[in-house]
Amino acid sequence: MRFANRLCGCVLLPLACAFDAGPATRVAVTLEAGPAGRIDTDRGWAIYLEQARIFIHRIEFLPAGGEEGSGAAQAHLLAPPDGASPGTLRFAHSAGGGAAQEAGRKVGELVVERAIDLLHVGPQQLGEAVFARASESSSVAILVAPPDEPGAPSAGLHVRGTATRVGEAIPFEIVLRIDEKIEVEGTAIRADEASRIEIGVGFGGWFDGIEFHSLRGGRIADGSPEGDSIAERLRDGTFHVHTR
Repeated sequence: MRFANRLCGCVLLPLACAFDAGPATRVAVTLEAGPAGRIDTDRGWAIYLEQARIFIHRIEFLPAGGEEGSGAAQAHLLAPPDGASPGTLRFAHSAGGGAAQEAGRKVGELVVERAIDLLHVGPQQLGEAVFARASESSSVAILVAPPDEPGAPSAGLHVRGTATRVGEAIPFEIVLRIDEKIEVEGTAIRADEASRIEIGVGFGGWFDGIEFHSLRGGRIADGSPEGDSIAERLRDGTFHVHTR
């Protein structure tokens, strides 16, 4: 379904406007996670992570004044054309209305389509977001979900580590689908002024409230109270976006 949604613009848009390779503004996007050497929880556990991966499908930049936006700066961004690599897009300009409106509106997008290592030291290059020239974004939506490929792991978030407390050392694993857009609001981005967009990821509060010795098999999965708690923290406050 997500794959179909990404391609829907290619089906609908030719009915209302022609493909256009420009004008466009490209801005580099990086992601960097906060230090994760030791994470202390409110229950007295010290967390040491051995693996933390999140699968990001794409990052959308939504216009100031709400999703509908207005004016010539609006662009309908499409899935990459055949043979294009992630991080590149084609888009079409339109005056709006009809089938084009059904495709949804955004002023910029970056297709990522890969697992991101949250324990990587330093910024990771995600690619170049493509914006309609001189457009302005006020919020960012990050689509986190399992990979679309058959046989791929069914997790948008996969974490392994050890929780320690006096006299205890408990290995644990977190496997969550997530499968949603995580919106970061209040992020003003002017495409013609930004040289780089930086996405920060923090682990603060992820493991609060969890008693690791009570986990069945040391696993946190979808539908469990612990899984719901981590998913909620992922939605609220994990991602931060800044420009340079």
